[in-house]
Amino acid sequence: MVFYILNFTVYLFLIWWVVNKYLVATMAAASLGYWIFFFVLIFLAVSSVGYWVAHYFWNSGYWGMFFKNVGMFVLALFVLSMKETVESSFSDFCKRGTVFEWNMNISTPKYYSIVNIKTELLYSNGSKNVYEEYIYAGMDWGSSQTSRGSSHKQEIPTRLHTKWLSYREGETGQLYEGTFDLPYDTILNLFRNGYIYQYTDSEIVKEEYTGISVGLAPGGVVALWVSGSHRRVQVGCWVADKLSADDELFASRGGQKKWVKQLRSTDSYDNILDHIKNKPIGQWEKYNQTYPYRYNVSFVDGEPESLLIETRYYNGERFQSGIDDTVIRSKACPKVIALEWKKGDDEYFACIQFEETYLFRSFEQMVVAPSFELCFTVNKGSNFIDCFLQGDGKRIELSDEYRKIKIFRNHKMVYGNYLQEGIEFWGEGYLY
Repeated sequence: MVFYILNFTVYLFLIWWVVNKYLVATMAAASLGYWIFFFVLIFLAVSSVGYWVAHYFWNSGYWGMFFKNVGMFVLALFVLSMKETVESSFSDFCKRGTVFEWNMNISTPKYYSIVNIKTELLYSNGSKNVYEEYIYAGMDWGSSQTSRGSSHKQEIPTRLHTKWLSYREGETGQLYEGTFDLPYDTILNLFRNGYIYQYTDSEIVKEEYTGISVGLAPGGVVALWVSGSHRRVQVGCWVADKLSADDELFASRGGQKKWVKQLRSTDSYDNILDHIKNKPIGQWEKYNQTYPYRYNVSFVDGEPESLLIETRYYNGERFQSGIDDTVIRSKACPKVIALEWKKGDDEYFACIQFEETYLFRSFEQMVVAPSFELCFTVNKGSNFIDCFLQGDGKRIELSDEYRKIKIFRNHKMVYGNYLQEGIEFWGEGYLY
């Protein structure tokens, strides 16, 4: 017993003498996680190995104590010198499954530029990320107008606070502000699980979500999406409070009315009032309406060797439908649909869009059915597509006057019907 006490006393003295005051202070300031690591790895592991070696070679508990203390002393020096690395690794271990690499994006509907006064993502530990920037609405709802910062590992936010000026509303613009609780568990599960994306009929990969997008729309609509390179999922939608005009807030700009006038004069879109006149306030809440339907793609001259469908929806979501939407589920109205198929040596691509008012009216007429299908019938030459809704004995044609279609074979257009007014066609054929 005296040997053990003396041995342990000498060991403590060596730690104090060699490690010196700086490292002793470092130990005292170490976190609980660090001490857990220290005792589990060093005390238990080294003690076990030391006693095993001693008994195996000498059958002596005294030698076991000696080897244990030598090992603990050497490893203590190493662990203390690597304190920051150890604590960082322990922190990552404890937070596994809750920390991900992502960045934040902000979106507004096309033609509705805003002044983002402050948008904050708030975290459970009290920290927050703040974003303050003018947002130019050059893309569509859900698509990122501005990416804030590079991706880095961070936790999932629990609340959102935002304040912005929607300067295309009314005579002097409209201020909005709101704070909202985020669906933390839903967002966490999306980041943990990722999603499946099928590049070709033979190349299927699992991808990760890499962004959280905040949408700010007229009427005070606030939306939140979790996004990846090929998918965007809406996880929440709220309505912010209206605020009175605030000349003091914009005093450096001559007041709110003067600045709104100046902002409107700098918009680069031609005939912007014509673009927005048919978009009543509340339109973006309507875009969240979902319907129980699926796609049904058929070919007159037999099924293709492969078929992929990708869709951008009016609520800002984006899915590869070849995997997700061939079964009936509730989802928003499709805004842009891309079909890709292969027959023999030929590869085909079709881009389809419908006139918004007619499409929503048609979908509303189909809700009398428990579920329905949005059908695309490709003709024998794969140079024409018939489109219609059907379900429960009801059928609604989506005729040429209410749609725009481009069809390509081996990157050469074989059919184009995209001159109708009221339908803004996206690009020259390739959607993504």
